[in-house]
Amino acid sequence: AALRDGGPGAMNKSHDIFQEAEQLARQELERFKGSNDARGQACMLLAFAEVDEDRRTPAGNFRPSEWSEAMESCREARALFKKAGDPKMEGMTAMLQASISYRMNDQWYGRKEEAQEFTTVALALFRQAGDKKGEAKALHLAGYAHDLRNELEDCIDCSTEALNIYRSMGAWKMEAFELQQMASYYLKARKYREAMSLAEDAYDLYQEHVEDKTIEGPMAETLEIVVQTHHLKGNGKRALRVAEEGVRLFEERDSKKGHSAAL
Repeated sequence: AALRDGGPGAMNKSHDIFQEAEQLARQELERFKGSNDARGQACMLLAFAEVDEDRRTPAGNFRPSEWSEAMESCREARALFKKAGDPKMEGMTAMLQASISYRMNDQWYGRKEEAQEFTTVALALFRQAGDKKGEAKALHLAGYAHDLRNELEDCIDCSTEALNIYRSMGAWKMEAFELQQMASYYLKARKYREAMSLAEDAYDLYQEHVEDKTIEGPMAETLEIVVQTHHLKGNGKRALRVAEEGVRLFEERDSKKGHSAAL
């Protein structure tokens, strides 16, 4: 995304990177074909699809030709992973298919029904493989699919399952992100009390690991939800106090993104 938003020079650099990645994947694909390595071929086909998934228009959407190429690579990869008896990698490929489907037809949520089908397949495959992290990620995406249908109860059920898995794994970053995502679902549904509680839990968790530079973006986004919910509940003074505390925190960490969000 940073490359896509960085102007012509960054776009050219991005194009070069994609071209190099695609060329390398093609070379490796031919090598795996020569040795009749089905799993290796599947991995390279998945790599093709991932390159196309990254090579989107500036708005974050797919051109039809890129979509069809990426989907064809995914279909071939899934068939080979299935033949190789690798449900985990087959599930990862189905997740990529879901991601691609959401961005089809030059509109953000292009093929919701198709995306949900791929997510359901991925969830079943991760469970078959005993891959808890993959299962949680698929549940997260399933919750997202329900949110697009305005099915709040099902959405929260999926996110809660994902949250419990992340907690059992001790994956605090994913736990915080899932709490943040659930807060955004409730915020969208105008359930401000629930949204505020979840966002505050996520923000507290981020604060426990404030030294981690990788959480600045999610932490700033969570702070925005906390401030917004206080404001929407009519507690402007509390919203201002939380924002001011955030400003101080992000200033101490020299975080421009966090500082901007708090302001």
